[in-house]
Amino acid sequence: MYSIQDPRVNTLNTIWRQVFWVVFVLLLLEGCSTVGVSRPVPSPGVALFDQALMAYAQGELMQAAELLYQVEPTDVRDLRAQDLLDAIHQERGDSTDEEDPLRNTDISSSFSSMSPEQLLKIVEYQNPEIRQALFRVIAARAELREANVSFTPEFSVLTRFIPSGIFVRLTQSIIDGIVKRAERMSQAEEDLIAAIAQYSDVRAAVLRRAASEYLTLLNAEGLLPLKESALVLALESKRVGALLVNHGRQSPRDIPRLRDHVLDLREEIATIKSRRSIAHYTLKSVMGQTGTSDVAYEHKSLVVDTPGQIEEVIQSVNEQHPQLVQALAHIQQAYATKRETFWSLPRVDLQGSYGAGGSGRRGGFFQGFTLGARISAPLLIWPLQRARSDREQAFIDVLEMEWSRLQGEITVNVVTAYEDLRSAHATLKWIRAEKTHRQQELHILEEQERLGKAKDRLTLLEARMNYLKTVEQEATQHLAIQQATLDLRYSSGLSLQGMEFLPVKESSNMRILPSAPPTALFDRALWVWQPDFLDNREQRKFFLDFVKLRNIQTIFLSVSKNRIHDASDLYKPFITQAHQNGLHVHALNGDPSWVLPEGRQAAHEFIQGIVHYNQQHDDARFDAIHLDVEPYTLPEWDTSDRQALIMQYVDFFDWAHHMTASAALPLVVDIPSWLDKESYENGTLMEAVWSRVDDVAVMAYHDHPRKIVKALQDEIGYAKRHQKRLWVGVSADPRHIATSDDVDRSMEFQWQGLGEHIHTQLSGEVESFGIAIHDYRRYQRLLLSEALVAL
Repeated sequence: MYSIQDPRVNTLNTIWRQVFWVVFVLLLLEGCSTVGVSRPVPSPGVALFDQALMAYAQGELMQAAELLYQVEPTDVRDLRAQDLLDAIHQERGDSTDEEDPLRNTDISSSFSSMSPEQLLKIVEYQNPEIRQALFRVIAARAELREANVSFTPEFSVLTRFIPSGIFVRLTQSIIDGIVKRAERMSQAEEDLIAAIAQYSDVRAAVLRRAASEYLTLLNAEGLLPLKESALVLALESKRVGALLVNHGRQSPRDIPRLRDHVLDLREEIATIKSRRSIAHYTLKSVMGQTGTSDVAYEHKSLVVDTPGQIEEVIQSVNEQHPQLVQALAHIQQAYATKRETFWSLPRVDLQGSYGAGGSGRRGGFFQGFTLGARISAPLLIWPLQRARSDREQAFIDVLEMEWSRLQGEITVNVVTAYEDLRSAHATLKWIRAEKTHRQQELHILEEQERLGKAKDRLTLLEARMNYLKTVEQEATQHLAIQQATLDLRYSSGLSLQGMEFLPVKESSNMRILPSAPPTALFDRALWVWQPDFLDNREQRKFFLDFVKLRNIQTIFLSVSKNRIHDASDLYKPFITQAHQNGLHVHALNGDPSWVLPEGRQAAHEFIQGIVHYNQQHDDARFDAIHLDVEPYTLPEWDTSDRQALIMQYVDFFDWAHHMTASAALPLVVDIPSWLDKESYENGTLMEAVWSRVDDVAVMAYHDHPRKIVKALQDEIGYAKRHQKRLWVGVSADPRHIATSDDVDRSMEFQWQGLGEHIHTQLSGEVESFGIAIHDYRRYQRLLLSEALVAL
């Protein structure tokens, strides 16, 4: 028996079926379409990458990709662009390049000297924190795309144990799905906007840190030579002070103060070196560099802007600061949400099912469609809407209070940075005035020194240290001004990508400063008995290059007593260049007959000639007077007159030390290592010499380091006791060097081991010591002949 179905029912079912599929297809197309934020987004900047990021957030993938293809730099790879391009290709389903974006990111060797503009570009392109913030933007956009397709229908498969018992139901609460999807998309859009804002904040903070570390590094590199020059002055002041105390011209109470100053400067130098090292590695880390190559930076200073009145600055900040603009946008969005909540309609559910089942129906599985609507609303709609509206208003009140708090915090930061900048400018003005005063004071003392009317050299050295201190303060305050400018830009929310830098001008303040001391474990010196290079520029350059290559810091330069009087200008070019190369120059001369009464006049003429030369050439002074007086080569030494000759030898050093001390010049003497075998009064002749001079060069010409160490045991004890410099003389004569196929390597190995051994025995109790090589002509011939043999 068959039932007759009403045609109107079939027509109605057909209409409902068509409506359902139209709605379903429209929603499916909507979910598959490109989605992006629909509300205003605070722009992170105007650069091409920033424009591409905004297009990406708004779903304009083609435009974003085109912009990203244009931001490929010529010198630095933009890893952010690669990251964003990979995300776009993945979203569009394109094939992507599988190259690891972290590969080959060490660009340190690409720049012989990196400018701060290049540094900030690398930081922005490759910093891990900035890239991590970008990945958060990509993840937030993925959440927005997921929310866009959150209306997916539900499939239910039910099995019944009856004929035609498979019943398939496709259900979807359509209206409710649209509402929930809108809520999820609204939240996802808010998260995406917050991620873009976080990206901007992270980028600004990282760029600020990079610029600050760059300024710190440059300041440390600028202060280091000043501090090392100050240490040279302090060591010379300590030495001169000791000379004046020995001659009763200075109170012994000043010596501890000079010694403490030396210790303080060494500690400051160590601190500056540590700060420089930390800043260097911090910059490498901020740049995202994984290589180990060193980076050299151009010396530039940040252009300091002159801000207007504080009221104008604060007003500009309130109108343009990105965080305040974003907070205000949140408030406006909250007001819009409140209005939508207040006027929202009751909940409407539209449900549909499609399928067939049972044994009494005809048409099989592909018939049987049902569609129904369900309207649900609370009994008290108006009170509920008011409660929801009040809840939104409370949230708005929280956002407005947060905006007020944020405005107050930013204002405090701006005012603090503004006042720091003003204070730094005022302090710099005072320091420059003090520097001018110290410079004038120093000029007067230098003129008195040149005319021979100076009170003592210690006063001149203290004036130089005072002037140098103002130079250091000026450099430090200049850094403070740049840091305050950087802080003001950051706290005001200004872009840090557009910062300008200018090359640092070379200071002319170093003209009066001596060269920095060597930083090796021990110094190296070289006797030069035949300085044929003095009047030849090319030979002079060869010599300076030679000693630089051999790591020599002090030259014992033979000076003719006739030339120093008649042709003193011959020495000025060489000493000037030597000082510029960090070398110390001793005026070397001596004759065995100088210890005799009839030879004293020649010694007097030599010392007086050096003193007069230094007074005339203060910018090219000899650093010490070096005497090589060997009375044991006189015939009287091997006769009964030896004791009288020894007395004259000691008396000669008393006289010479008095002359050099009056001129504030250290007295250095050459002695043999066996001098401790000779007696003098109640001690040894070696002890008598050590007590009457400032530094000693012991000629220990032996063919093995063990022999040299054994011969120097007493000298090491004297150096500790008298706190004077010990020069250990070694010979470049092949007879004094152990046999080896590589003479240079064998010689350097012996000398290095000898120096380290003596340094350990001295235990840091001596101001400094060194290895002195005898002599330049022999040393050069040895190296050149060894090189020729190698060829």
